Amino acid sequence: MQDSAASARPPIKVTATVETHMELVPIAPRTHQLNALLQAAPYMGPEEEGDLRSTPAQGRCTLADLLSHVQMSEGELAAALAQRGALELDGRWCALHPSYADTALQLIFLCAGERGWDLGATLPRADMHAALEQSGMDPRVAGHCLERFGRAGVAGEDWALDPKEACRQEARRQLSERPTWSCGDFEASLRHALPESVPADLSCLGGIAVIDEASATLQYLPLDSLPADPAGRFGALFAMRPRWRLEELEPYLQGLADPGQSLEGLLLKYTRAIQAQPSCPVLYAAR
Repeated sequence: MQDSAASARPPIKVTATVETHMELVPIAPRTHQLNALLQAAPYMGPEEEGDLRSTPAQGRCTLADLLSHVQMSEGELAAALAQRGALELDGRWCALHPSYADTALQLIFLCAGERGWDLGATLPRADMHAALEQSGMDPRVAGHCLERFGRAGVAGEDWALDPKEACRQEARRQLSERPTWSCGDFEASLRHALPESVPADLSCLGGIAVIDEASATLQYLPLDSLPADPAGRFGALFAMRPRWRLEELEPYLQGLADPGQSLEGLLLKYTRAIQAQPSCPVLYAAR
C-alpha cells in the first residue's frame, strides 16, 4: 500500500540549491526614528497644551507604539528616552520643545532669585516644585524639568541645579539664534545670562558646538543635525573640518557603534590618524 501511494505522487524536481545562510547580529539602536516620533508633537507650554486636549493622542505615542516603530529593546528604549529628556503625559511620550525648555530654565532662575535661594546650594525639592507650579507650570512638567536640569538628593527630598546642564541649555538657545561667535564674546554672553553660581564653561559644549582654536571662534553643530549612519556622520564631520582631535570627535560619535564594536574600531574604519611629530597631538582625517 505504501509503495503504491508513493508511486502515485508526482516526482520531486530540484531546480536550485542554496549554499549560503543568513546570520542575525545585534546592531546599535536606531535612535533617529525615535527623535522624529518624539518631536512630532512636542510639549510647548500649558496654553498650547490646552488647545490639544480635545485630541490628546494626536501625534504622540505610547510606549507600546514606540516599541513597534523603533528598532530597539525595551531597556534600550527606556535609556534613550531618559537621555533625550523625553516627557510622559497621560501615558504618551513627547519631546520638550526647545523654546519651552528655555522658558523652564529661566523660571527656575527666576523662582530662586525671587526667594533668595542660592542655586549653587542644595534646596528642598518640594519648595522648588511648588514655586514652579505657582508660576503656572504643569505639576508633571515641573517635576520633569527639575529632573532634567538638576540632581536629586539621596532620599529624593533635596534638589540641586546641575550647572553643566544649565550652561548647555543656555548655550543651545544662544547658538540657535546666532550660530557663529568669537569665543570671548560667547563666553561673556553666557556669563551675562547665567546666575553667578553657574559658570560659563565652554568645555562642556561637546556635541553642541565646535571650537576653532586658531581663529578663537565657536560654531553651532548639534549632534542631532548629523546623519544617523556612520559613513554619513563621518562624511559630514570631515566636510566641516578636515582634521579633528579625539576629544572633539567623541561627542559626535554617540550611538554609532554596534554592540561589540568599539570606538577604536569605528575610527580605524572611517579615519586615519596623523601625528606630525611625537610631541604633537594625534589628529584624525578622512580615510
